[in-house]
Amino acid sequence: MNKSTKEIGNWGEKQACKYLRSKGYKILERNFYTRAGEVDIIAAVESSSEENLSFIEVKTRTDSPSSGSAERASKSAQKFKTMLPIAKKFCSQADKNYKSYVFNFEHISVYVDKENQSVKFKKYSILN
Repeated sequence: MNKSTKEIGNWGEKQACKYLRSKGYKILERNFYTRAGEVDIIAAVESSSEENLSFIEVKTRTDSPSSGSAERASKSAQKFKTMLPIAKKFCSQADKNYKSYVFNFEHISVYVDKENQSVKFKKYSILN
């Protein structure tokens, strides 16, 4: 990965964190690494009936949100298989007990419109 791609990815992750905070999420960790792999964002959010712990992959894209590429990437059982051991490792190392939390495995696409200098977000569940 060249430096400019990495910088764009980091920028997209920062934008995704801002988006998640605006939706009530608390960012717990960024770029959490294990032997099994890495997840971009780990965040917690409370709904009216439950507490949720989300493990989120972020992709920054310059194509249109209607291109469908993120939707295809988000529905991957292989992605879930990669993220599950990472989630288990995070919980085993955490100071807080997350046993009562509902786990979510998600994908956020950050779409950059260079011409209009705008950013759009789409969030998908990895498993339906």
